Amino acid sequence: KALRLKKRLDALESVERLEARSAKLYETANLLQANRHVIKPYATEAELTDYEGNTLRIELESEGSVNRTIDRYFQRAKKAANKARNIHKEQESLGEKLDFLQRFIQVVEQAKSRHEVQMLFPKVPKAAKGEEQPPEHYEVFWVKGYRVLLGKNERGNAELLKLARAGDIWVHLKERPSCHVIIPTAKQEIPEEVLREAGRLCASFSAPAGSTYEVDYTPRRNVKIKSGANVEYKFYKSFQVSI
Repeated sequence: KALRLKKRLDALESVERLEARSAKLYETANLLQANRHVIKPYATEAELTDYEGNTLRIELESEGSVNRTIDRYFQRAKKAANKARNIHKEQESLGEKLDFLQRFIQVVEQAKSRHEVQMLFPKVPKAAKGEEQPPEHYEVFWVKGYRVLLGKNERGNAELLKLARAGDIWVHLKERPSCHVIIPTAKQEIPEEVLREAGRLCASFSAPAGSTYEVDYTPRRNVKIKSGANVEYKFYKSFQVSI
């Protein structure tokens, strides 16, 4: 998956190239529009002189409609211009997905036991299979039959904060940036082992390995959203995990 994402990211065109293509297409469309009266009906190409005196051969629509050709060039020019304006969003999205997968690979490589690997690739309970499409911005793990939701990026963290119910458990590293983790409770008491595994996942996907980190947790009702995934919280408890 990471290799495919890297290939897609590397294949994205630059803003400069897209803008240059858009400008060239607009120029061709305007040139055709200004010279439509000299283009013969049902011609398959037009030989025109551009504004700098260069001769251009422009392929026309097979149906022979000059107006259709002009419209097509304007559409392509607009599409290239829109892509140039929004290419940074696609780059950011692919980059975030690639960063998460590379982190996932690192967590697997650093696993110290079969148990840690099984936690990363758990068997999904039969009742949960096929219920919905996999979420794009957060990962779903299963620990002892409990769902543990982990934000892949800022958008995923914000989504989890909005999706969580008041009694669900929110998990975060103390006093440092980290992914947000939610454990849906269904009004049940969460076993300590599940809490600690959720904290380990939070640390593994957020901080360098080879150290011990303090993890805070509290019901979602005690977490106040300031903006996006930035929060402040109260009435929490803490424990330590080593990764």
